[in-house]
Amino acid sequence: MISKVFLIILISYLLGSMNSSIIISKLIHNKDIRTVGSKNAGFTNALRNLSKLSATFTFLLDFFKGVFAIYISKYIINNNMDYNYLLYISMFMCMIGHMYPCFFKFKGGKGVLVTWGSTLLINWHIFIFTIIVFLIVLLMTRTVSIASIFAALSFPAVTLFITHFNYSNDNMFFCTLVTSIISFVIILKHKSNISRLISGTENKIK
Repeated sequence: MISKVFLIILISYLLGSMNSSIIISKLIHNKDIRTVGSKNAGFTNALRNLSKLSATFTFLLDFFKGVFAIYISKYIINNNMDYNYLLYISMFMCMIGHMYPCFFKFKGGKGVLVTWGSTLLINWHIFIFTIIVFLIVLLMTRTVSIASIFAALSFPAVTLFITHFNYSNDNMFFCTLVTSIISFVIILKHKSNISRLISGTENKIK
């Protein structure tokens, strides 16, 4: 089992480290997404500073690498529900890889899309709940960063509620702990957005 856990951690981190916005910006646009706009290696910055097509590919690749990480992790644990809590470790490591990619000097994105991709395959109920929170806040504020922060805040609470019906107490609290850490790290990665929100300079969707 230790070897399986190590394999899940390694594969998930390496997949996460394949940051699509950095790759696309360098290969297609001959620039580094981390040097333009908000300097974040993610979908929103790609949409504002690359092209719509490049941003679309960034969205899809970041989302589905999260899906793929969980797909591989499920294969490693033979889709055994008793070890389903290990999928949360996979999600966390894929997010960390996206934020701190070993292939790009450990400077990446904020991990929202890759986390959603992982969540979809782990538990689609949690995915739907957090997406609803995101969309409601986005419609109210027209600000992606605020919507992302609120979705992150809802993540542990929704996980606790949903896993209560599926897992043992130990696994339920472990999954909630992991999603709490994920939530905290995602919000921490939004500190520059929070500073701009306070100063009133954060970009809004038109």
